[in-house]
Formats: sequence, structure tokens, C-alpha cells
Amino acid sequence: MLNSRICQIEGLLIDSEIKSIFVEQIKELFKTNIPEVDLIFDFLYFRQRIAKDKPLPGQELQNIQFCTKLGEGLGKREKILYLLIIVLGRYLYARVLLHLEQKYPNVYKKIKKLEFLFQLLRFGHSLKFIAQGQMVNSLELFLIGFQIKQIKENQTRELDFELLNRTLIWGVINKLFQSLLFSSSYLMNYCKQLFFMTSFLGTLQNGNENAACFVCNSAIKTMITKLEPCNHTFCYYCSKSKGDKCPQCNQQIEQFIY
Repeated sequence: MLNSRICQIEGLLIDSEIKSIFVEQIKELFKTNIPEVDLIFDFLYFRQRIAKDKPLPGQELQNIQFCTKLGEGLGKREKILYLLIIVLGRYLYARVLLHLEQKYPNVYKKIKKLEFLFQLLRFGHSLKFIAQGQMVNSLELFLIGFQIKQIKENQTRELDFELLNRTLIWGVINKLFQSLLFSSSYLMNYCKQLFFMTSFLGTLQNGNENAACFVCNSAIKTMITKLEPCNHTFCYYCSKSKGDKCPQCNQQIEQFIY
């Protein structure tokens, strides 16, 4: 049986990265933080992937996908529960919290305390997942009957930089979309970066930032990321290797510039 710890974790991270790149840019574009933005993206994921019984993008490259506890494809029950609990449930909860925070702060604080208890349950489930590695790494999905299986039984996993770079290209496409609405110079800059990609796994070059990456020593940086205020540049994932500090000078990072 598939030991899917690393596959699930990396797939989950890349899918979360795709969502955060898209959602955060939309929120920044329209200067809003309303839950409807997350709802739209979650529904698109459901419509294009879960409803069609297809793996999420990160899962696909990890050779895993959702199934029932019997190892079969997702049925109507699982799909409906996903829509009601994961998509609509998260949205309604976020919307109610937003209302309570503004109108009834005391009630809001009590609910946040209850939420902390739920987070403890999720943490316990995560520990069980780490120990066993066979269940789905999400308490909510586990409770509604989701499980994980291999797409290709004779292949343990796919991966690696293709999966990472697919996320990076998402970032470029989203910024390109953003630029179409506003600045022609912004558009030209990102078109220039886009055409510098040498392949699907290619790199984005920009100005005088072609020096080797300080972290991985790669002569060509993958999706150049600049840190502020120190202005050092790295590969996208290398830039996050020391958390909120610059890998080169150890200075506190205030902002990542992609």
C-alpha cells in the first residue's frame, strides 16, 4: 500500500502555493480581503478537479489522487460533502467570523477559542498521519470519507522541479493578467520575463540579476525573487530557505518581490 507522506505533503504545499499566489494577487488588485475571493477559487478547484474525479495539480505530479476509503473513484456522496463542507462551509464560517468580529467581538473571541480546540484535533490527526502515512492528511477530508491512492500503481511518485516551476509560472501568468488591466510598462516587463523561459522548467531572467544563486549555486536562477530591504536575489524556493531572514546576509525580510 502506498506510503504517501511525502507525496501528500509536497502536493498539498504546491496546491496551497498556487491558491495563495492567485488569491493574494486578486485581493491586492481590488484592495479587498473578502471571503468571496477564496470561495471562487475553492469552487473552481471543485468544479475542475473534484467534480470530475481528477487529482489536484500538486497531487497529479506526485502520482496521487483522492478516492473513497474502498480505493474507488469519488462518488456523488463524497463530491456533495466536499462542496457543502470544504467549499461552502469554509466560506460561511469565514463570513460569519467577519460579521461577528465587527458586530459582536465578545462572541467572536469565544468562537476563536473553540476554533483553537478544533486546531488541536487537527494537530492530533496530523500526528497520526505522520505515524501511519496512509490516510489523507486533512481531518476534514478524512471525516467525509476521502482517502489517497496512486494514479499509476507501478510508479511511487513523480516530481520534482517541474512541480515547483509549474507554481512559478502560475505567478507569472497571474501578474500578466493583472498587468493587462493597468500598466502597459508592467505588461512589457512581464512579457520580457516570460519569453526568457528556456523551457517549461526554464528560468526568468531580469536585468543584472543573473549571478549564481547564493543558496543552491545554480548559474541560472529559477524565477528570480528579490528580498527587501537587502535587495539580494535568489531562486524562488531558495529565497524561503531561512524563513523570514535573508539566506545571504541574515537580515529580516520585509517583502518578497517576484
